[in-house]
Amino acid sequence: MRKYRRFRQIRKKKSFLKSKIFWFSFLGIAMVILIFYFLFFFPHFQIKDFEISGNQKLSLKQIENILKEKTQSKVLFFTSRSIFLTDLKEIENEFLRRFPLIETIKLKRRLPQKIWVHIKEREPVAIFCDKEGCFLMDKNGIIFEKTEMMDDFLVFKKEIKARVGEEVIDPQQISLVFEIKEKLEKELEVFSKEILIKSLEDFSVVTKEGWQIYFSFKENLFWQLTKLKVVLEMEIPPEKRESLEYIDLRFGNFAPYKYRD
Repeated sequence: MRKYRRFRQIRKKKSFLKSKIFWFSFLGIAMVILIFYFLFFFPHFQIKDFEISGNQKLSLKQIENILKEKTQSKVLFFTSRSIFLTDLKEIENEFLRRFPLIETIKLKRRLPQKIWVHIKEREPVAIFCDKEGCFLMDKNGIIFEKTEMMDDFLVFKKEIKARVGEEVIDPQQISLVFEIKEKLEKELEVFSKEILIKSLEDFSVVTKEGWQIYFSFKENLFWQLTKLKVVLEMEIPPEKRESLEYIDLRFGNFAPYKYRD
């Protein structure tokens, strides 16, 4: 019986340098590194300049210092000021947190190396005072800067502990108060000095003559002013106004008034 010997075919192992998987992996890693460098470290995309507009009270130096601080990032062990890596929303929030004076701020990328910044600062429409002091207040009822009393501004007073950057009076109430102020001046020649906010429903106007007019936010404004006009024209002559203590317009068809003792 013949015996046959089987011979295995021995294949030579290919070098890993000739493997397609190796080269595809190598090229993929190289591409990732190249893109990483291009986005975060390529000199042509490092922030070099800021275009700033809209600021009135805030100095350019203040703004630029924060921008330089917040546009610098750490990537691994390296520092980058990549225009792509910068979080614009985070920077906007940082400005709003640090500066109550800013009403809105908008940042945009201007490729390849510039950040555009536009700031809108709050405009004061009145002064708000509480037990802690007086502050400038904008049309949205937000106080943003400590101040002294000024004749050019209507003064709002309210018994709360206010904090800069917070809304202290409802914007609709502010709008209503200024509407009343305008009508008092034009139609009745009554000039307002202070507004005392007593509750969510009631407030009073302190006139420059020293007497008060009690109003309700909930009642019809036109009707309250009509009652005031009738009382002033029919019952209280101009020469007696300085002796008034108050006129109350808050209830129904009545407008009771009182003279100081």
